[in-house]
Amino acid sequence: MSILVMIVTQQNLSFFWKPAGIASTIWATKNILSMIENYQWSSTRETNFSSIPNFWWPFHWFIQDIYESFLSDKECITLQEFIVQQKNMWWYENEYGLVNRLDIVTAWWLFFAKNLETYQTWRPKGKQNFIKKRYVAYVEWNMYDMFRFLKQDPHLLYDQTTITLTRPIMHHKYVHNKMLVITDSITQKKWRWSLLETKTIIKPLDYDSADNLTLIDINIIAWKRHQIRAHCASLGYPICGDLLYWSKGSVYTTDSDIWLRSIWFDLL
Repeated sequence: MSILVMIVTQQNLSFFWKPAGIASTIWATKNILSMIENYQWSSTRETNFSSIPNFWWPFHWFIQDIYESFLSDKECITLQEFIVQQKNMWWYENEYGLVNRLDIVTAWWLFFAKNLETYQTWRPKGKQNFIKKRYVAYVEWNMYDMFRFLKQDPHLLYDQTTITLTRPIMHHKYVHNKMLVITDSITQKKWRWSLLETKTIIKPLDYDSADNLTLIDINIIAWKRHQIRAHCASLGYPICGDLLYWSKGSVYTTDSDIWLRSIWFDLL
């Protein structure tokens, strides 16, 4: 079955909309690059987001202006045009010039370099964490309550509107494909490999009392795998639909999509 996607381009980069539930690395069995190779997509020249499933749902009222601004200096191209453009410059093993990564459950744009200079600028920056990322998410319960109960923590800074976490994370020793936030000596016994430094800045934007959900704006620096998901869960406010970090699940749980969308990233 063909999946409808949008591909846009500018002078040095092309942007391919990655749906949730598909990996962005070639090492995964179901990944976006092998699907491109096998033409398992259809594309549109129209910036009609409503025709693309889950393009920005459930955040349409908040991020529509952001996406429209993002697309204002770009033009849509077809899948065939994209493949010809990237194959002229890159091999499949070079991931067609891919310069960023996204979690399988996260939907947003994948960035593809159109020339060697752009690739050599962006790719090392990503590996060295010299990229700032911005996301939007819905978390369970009222995060505004947290400001009343925050405890003294050297890795947790906050003012009246913003929470900044610098708690390190690690790969979980016993649970495959999961990260662990290091908060005390007990959690330290559950990790493997090296300690990873992080910085996550969270700002609650709106509380929906009917569904008991909070819309949050997130900026991450020195980002690591599952950083936002693990940090939010460690605070007691898991992202909606995230079964990996919220074992109880909720009415918002899905198989492949969580309520987290990346809305921008740029070089520091």
